[in-house]
This record gives sequence, C-alpha cells and structure tokens, in this order.
Amino acid sequence: MTPEESYSFIEDKITDLMAAEEAVSTFIDFYDSKEIEGCPKENEDDMLLFQYSGPSSSSPYVSINLTRQYVFYENGEYENMAQLRLDMEFKVKDANLEPGNFWLENMSVKEFKNKVFNSEAFQQVKDLKPINAYVEYGEV
Repeated sequence: MTPEESYSFIEDKITDLMAAEEAVSTFIDFYDSKEIEGCPKENEDDMLLFQYSGPSSSSPYVSINLTRQYVFYENGEYENMAQLRLDMEFKVKDANLEPGNFWLENMSVKEFKNKVFNSEAFQQVKDLKPINAYVEYGEV
C-alpha cells in the first residue's frame, strides 16, 4: 500500500460519527495490519505517535491525535517524511490535562494500544463522540 492509498483507506474506515474508542482502535489496528511501500517498520521508517492536550488558553477542547509517520529514503539517503494523522477534539466538562505524547517504541502494538486506552487523556474521552474529527495526510 502506498502512503496515499493509506490515506484513502483510513479515511473510508473512520467517520466523524464514531466514538473515540472505535476510531482510535481502527487507526491502531490499521497500523498493525498494513505495510507501507518503502517504509519498513523494523527500521522505524513507519512509526506511530499518540499526542494529547487541553483544554488550554488556545482551545477549550481536549484533543487527541494519532500520527503515523512515514520516512522515505532513496539510495540510502533521506528523501522526505510524511504523516497520516487522526485528530479528534472533545468537549469535556472539568477536564484538566497537561499536554503529552508517546511513541510506539520498545513495546508491541498491543502494549501501545493498551497504553493509549489507559492514558489519562483517553480515559476522559473514551465514550464520547468528538465535536471535530478529521484525517489528514501530507509531507512534513
């Protein structure tokens, strides 16, 4: 699967009607089950990041993000990087969450998924439907 095809694939799978748990699970399972051409996971050329924040002075919402990052090399030389992102924002009463993140590293995909689901950020939104949810793909 090409990176561009990954965007079309995940955009069709995740809808703005999904609750957080289903959308996040779908994105992580997609990472686990689909290889991206030219981005071997064992070389850390295809990585997964979970980020969270909010509310803050710049946004009244709790936000969570999963980013699948692709790193491309040509003839052993770095060429470029691209990201496939799932962003979700939630209106959470009495939320107070410090920004944070963690990568899928030194753990299995199953352990990463459990860490996401057990995080303080996810616990605040797990049963909610987002007020904003979108999938994006682009070079960085």
